[in-house]
Amino acid sequence: MNQIKSSKICSYIVKKLSKNLSIEEITVYLAQNNQKELEEMKFYKSKNRLQASETQLYDQSLEELNSQKHRIKSKNYEMMLNFLEGLQPIYKIGDSMQKIVHLEKIILGEDNQTEIQENATLEIEGGIVYIISLWDNIIKENEGPLDEVQQLYQIKTEWKNKVKLISISLKSQSKKMIEIINQKKWKCFEHYRIQKYGKVPNKFLSMLNYEDLPYVVIIGKNGKIVHIGFHFEVVLEDIITQELQKEEEITPQQQEINNNNLEKSQLYQQIINEIQQDKQDQNIQIIQQSISNENQDVQVSQLQDQQSEVDQDNKDKQLSAEKQIPDQQKISKQENNKKDVQQENAQKMIKEQLKVQKQQLKDIQEILKSFNFEGNLSISLIRTRKLEKANKFKIEQISEFELSYSVSNNDLDQLESFIDQVWNQIPEPLRRIKQSDVYNQSVNLVDIQKKIRIIFKNSGKIRYPETINIVIIWDRDLEKMVISEKKGFTVSISELSLAQFYEGIQESNLHFSQLNENENYSYIINKLINQIRLSVTLGPGKKFVPILNYKKYGADEKSQINHEQGQVLVIFYWTCNNDCINLLKNLEQILLKNNESWGKNVNFVALNTGEEKEYQQFMEQNEQFKNVMNIYHKKEIVLGDTYLYGATHVPYFVIVDKLGVIRQINIPLNIENSINKVVKEGNVQYPQIFKIQRQSVNLIKKKIGNQDIKKQLSSFDKDRIIDLRLEFEAQQIGKDLEFQKAYLNYFIRDKQEEEFNKLLIQLFQVIPEHCWNINKQISKTISIKYPGNICAVCQQDISSEPKQYYCYFKNEYVCVQCAEFTDLSKKGMDIYKYQDTLIFINGPLQDESVLQDIDSHKIGKNRKLKEGEDDSLKFNFICNGCNNSQHEGPRYIAVNARPGKYRGTGYLDYCQQCFQVLKNKDSIEAKKIIEKDVAEGMNSDNLFTRVLFWYGKYSEF
Repeated sequence: MNQIKSSKICSYIVKKLSKNLSIEEITVYLAQNNQKELEEMKFYKSKNRLQASETQLYDQSLEELNSQKHRIKSKNYEMMLNFLEGLQPIYKIGDSMQKIVHLEKIILGEDNQTEIQENATLEIEGGIVYIISLWDNIIKENEGPLDEVQQLYQIKTEWKNKVKLISISLKSQSKKMIEIINQKKWKCFEHYRIQKYGKVPNKFLSMLNYEDLPYVVIIGKNGKIVHIGFHFEVVLEDIITQELQKEEEITPQQQEINNNNLEKSQLYQQIINEIQQDKQDQNIQIIQQSISNENQDVQVSQLQDQQSEVDQDNKDKQLSAEKQIPDQQKISKQENNKKDVQQENAQKMIKEQLKVQKQQLKDIQEILKSFNFEGNLSISLIRTRKLEKANKFKIEQISEFELSYSVSNNDLDQLESFIDQVWNQIPEPLRRIKQSDVYNQSVNLVDIQKKIRIIFKNSGKIRYPETINIVIIWDRDLEKMVISEKKGFTVSISELSLAQFYEGIQESNLHFSQLNENENYSYIINKLINQIRLSVTLGPGKKFVPILNYKKYGADEKSQINHEQGQVLVIFYWTCNNDCINLLKNLEQILLKNNESWGKNVNFVALNTGEEKEYQQFMEQNEQFKNVMNIYHKKEIVLGDTYLYGATHVPYFVIVDKLGVIRQINIPLNIENSINKVVKEGNVQYPQIFKIQRQSVNLIKKKIGNQDIKKQLSSFDKDRIIDLRLEFEAQQIGKDLEFQKAYLNYFIRDKQEEEFNKLLIQLFQVIPEHCWNINKQISKTISIKYPGNICAVCQQDISSEPKQYYCYFKNEYVCVQCAEFTDLSKKGMDIYKYQDTLIFINGPLQDESVLQDIDSHKIGKNRKLKEGEDDSLKFNFICNGCNNSQHEGPRYIAVNARPGKYRGTGYLDYCQQCFQVLKNKDSIEAKKIIEKDVAEGMNSDNLFTRVLFWYGKYSEF
C-alpha cells in the first residue's frame, strides 16, 4: 500500500464528517540524521466533537475505517482511530434521547418470580419524566441512591404515571442482580442490565461518558436530558417538580396543525367581513341614488385621472427597479469571481512556496547523511490545511523550519559545522530553533553494564557474554531455506531471586531515570534488565512455586494456586483474544473427553491476565467453562507470576508433574498427549538436561538446507502457504558457543500436518522436543464436491448447470436464479430467498483444484443480521476490480486468492457490478480485472464467498 493511496482513504473518510467540526489536516515533513529519506506524517484535529444527533455518522465513519484497515498503513490507521475516537459524541444537557438498546430486562412477577427478556429496548415516551439510575452490585454504596429514589417516589404520590424510575446495572450478573432487587424490594423501578456483546462497547455507556457509579440521567417530558451526573449533585425532588410544571413543548408537527387552524380562522373572518361590507354597500347605494348624474360623472372622471397617474408612476418605478436588479446581480457576481480568482492565486503562491521549502528539506536530508551525530537532530516543516464547506482542503499556514537537537558534547564540532553550512543558509524569518540540548557523553555501554553489576552485587554474579542469534526461515516464494547470523550480547546472572531482582529494579530506576530519557540508552538499559529477568524465571526441571493473588470466577476473595502431591497441575495463561478463545473451546472438549481417565488426577487452571472488564463480559456469556476447569483472573503486573514462569505471551501453558516439578512450558505440539504422558507416568523420570551444542545446530542447518527437505516441503506446499522459522540463541564462552534457547514457529494447513510432522521428527531427533519453545498455527481447510444435483430452494435438477452456489454450513447447493433472487420490497434477511452464506462456483472449471484445500477463514461464520442491525445494502470497501469504495448489493470475497495465513493485507474483495463481470470469465473486461491480481493467486476459476450485508471488518463475519 503506497502512502498516497493510504492518505486518500483517510481523507475520503474525513470529508464525509460534519462540516461543523472545523477540521484541520496537519502534515509534518521531517528530515533527521538517523533516516535515509524525508519522512511525511499526517494527522487531523478538531476542536469540536460530533453532536449526539450525529451518532450514526460517527458509527459509519468508524466502520468504514475498520473495513479499510488492511488497505491503510498501520500508523495512518492508528492516527485516524485516535482522531475519530476524539470525535465520539457525548450526551449533554439538552440532547434528545429516544431509546436505549442492547439491554436485558428483568421483569418482576408474583412470589419473587422473575422473567429475563433479552435484546430489550427502553423506549423514551413523550410526556413522561425519566430517572435512570446506573449501578452495580459489586460496590455496596451503589445501592443507597436507588433506595432514596424509591422512597421519594413512594412519598410523592403525584408522580404516579408521570415519572418512571429506571435502574440499569452495568456489571452485575443476572442472578445476583435479581437477589438484590427482591431483597431490597425495588418494585417501583423498571430493571435492566447492560447486555454484553464480546469486546463491542455499549453505545449508550460510551456516549454517557460516566465517571463513576452510581450515576443518574434525568430526561424531561420533551425527551431531552435535564441532568447527567451523580445523584447528590442536584436536589432530585426540586428538579422533577420543575420538570413536571413545565408546559408541554409544541412539536413541529403540532405547530404545523396550529398554523393551518389559524389560516382557516382568518379565512372565516374574512368571509364574515365581506358579507357585512355587502350590506353596508347596499345602504350606500340607496343614498347615492339621490345624487345627480352630472356630479357623479365629474367625480368618477377625476378619480379615473388620478388613478391613471398613480398607475403610470408605479409602472415607471417597477421598470427602474427591474433594470437595477440585473445590474446589481452582475456586479455581485463579478465581485465574487474576483475574490475566487484572488484566493486561487493566493493558494497557488502558497503551494509554490511549500514546494520550494519541501525541496530544501529534501536537500537537507541528503546532507544529513554525511554527518555522524551520536545524538539526534531533526528539522521539521508543518503544513496546516482547513476543510472548507466546499469539501476541499485549503492551506491555512506553513510553519517556519524548526530545528530540534539532542546531541552529546562529542557532537559539538559537527553541530557547529551543520549550523554554519546548512541551517544559517535558510533565511532568518523562515527558521527557528525549537529544542537545543547538549548532554555529556561520559556514559557508554560499558559504564551501564558496570553500574548494573554494582546494583546487583549483593544478589548474584553478573557477566555479559557475547551472543550469536542464528535464524533459519523457509522462503516459500524462493522455495529455499534462508540462514542468517547476528552478533550481540546478553546477561548471565546466578544466585538471584525474584525478590532480589525486584529490589535491584527499584534501585536501577532511580539511577537510570535521567538516562532513560535518551532513546539509545533506554533501549540498552531495558535490554539488560529484561535479560536479567529471564534468568530468574522458572522452566522445565525446576520446582513449581505457588501463584498468588488471583480471584476465582464467582468468588470475592483472592486465593493462591498450589500444587497437590500426586496430581498433575496444568496452568493455562490466556486473555480474551481470538486465539485464546478458540483454544479454550478446544480445551473444554478435551477435558470433557478425558473426564473419566483424568478425573481428580488433573487440576486444570485457566489464569486470565487481561482487562477485568473484558474478562467479566466474556465469562458472563460463557459460564459453561467453569464446569470443566478452574478459572481465575488477575491483571498482569510487572514481576508477577507471568514473569516468574516466562509467560510473556498468550496462550501459554505450564505443565507440572505429580511431584511438583515443571515438565513443559509454552505451547506443546499436542496438549492432550502432553498431559496424558505425565498422568500415566509411574515413577517420574525427568528428562535428561539437554545442552544444545554447536554441532547440533550445525546438523539442523545441514538437514534443513538439504535438497530432500526442500523437495519434501515443496511436495505438500504447492500453494506456498507454509511459514517456518527456527531461531537459536547462543552465548560466546571463550572460543565456544553455548546455546541457551531454541525457538520453533510455524503455520501449516490441517491436511499438511501429517507430512509436516515427519519434518519435525527429524528436528527432534537432533534437539529433543522439550528443548524448543514452540509456537504453532494449524489452519482448518475444507473441500467442495462439484457439481451439485438438486437446488435446495426450487428442488430443480442443476447437475448440468456449470454455475452454482454452495452452502458449506448446510452442505447444499442452490441454483443461480434462487441464490441471486432479491425482493427489495422486503427488509433484512427476507430480501433474499436463500439467506445462508454461499460460495459461488464459476463453472465450467478448467482447474478443479480451486475446490480443494479452501482456508476455512475465507468462508466466514454464516453471519446473519441481528435484531436492530442496519439492513442497508450499501457497502463501504474498496473494490479490487473498480477501486470504488461505495457500493450497492452484496460483497464477494475471492476464496482462492491470497491463500494460507491471514496476513493483515486483507482479502481480494469485489462489488456486485465487478462480480457480474467476473461471472462472464471469458470476457475482455473480466480478464482485465483478473490480470490485476494474478500475482495474488487470482484466476478465472476462482470461487467467491458472498456477504449479503455490511457487517464491518472481516472478523465480524
